[in-house]
Amino acid sequence: MSPNDKIFTTKIIPIVQMDCPTCAAVIEKEVMKLNGVKEARVNYLTKTVKVIYDSNLVGLSDIEAAIEQVGYRIAYKQHPSFASKLKSFFRKGKSSNVQI
Repeated sequence: MSPNDKIFTTKIIPIVQMDCPTCAAVIEKEVMKLNGVKEARVNYLTKTVKVIYDSNLVGLSDIEAAIEQVGYRIAYKQHPSFASKLKSFFRKGKSSNVQI
């Protein structure tokens, strides 16, 4: 693999308050504005957005912020689960215990 090869990350983000198919287009358009996002596809039926991006250029928190900026909520932020608590724990670099 050469230094010019890009490695893309794929994430599926659950969205809350996506009530119409027009919402899908709004979210896709906003996420695609971010430098480093290769693809953003919203599935209205499952209320998720699949994002393929270059993590060297854009972070998951940037993608989440773009979604929230246009008025939608991310399900794992609204209803924290064990997995999202672990994600938060490692993101902050804490060395204490995770409270569940």
